[in-house]
Amino acid sequence: MPQENKERYTPGPWQVIENYIVDSREDLTIAEVYPSAQIDANIRLIAEAPAMFALLKEYLEQHTGLDGDFHCPCYQCKEARAIVVRVLGEG
Repeated sequence: MPQENKERYTPGPWQVIENYIVDSREDLTIAEVYPSAQIDANIRLIAEAPAMFALLKEYLEQHTGLDGDFHCPCYQCKEARAIVVRVLGEG
């Protein structure tokens, strides 16, 4: 049974096709972009956002107990948790 997406964003994977970032599974355009040297790098970064976010959540769940009692006090883990909260619209 497929997992329910509780997030408010298109979970990906996203890919770059010409001037578009798309979720091809849903035949959905995420963004239209206008290429240039700098924008090409930004396009690739944006297209990988869902994968990076999923990896960040998985890391926090395994390393710091995102939903549990243990929270690593280091700066990087605090910032990572803050990013997750902002993306999910919880803060």
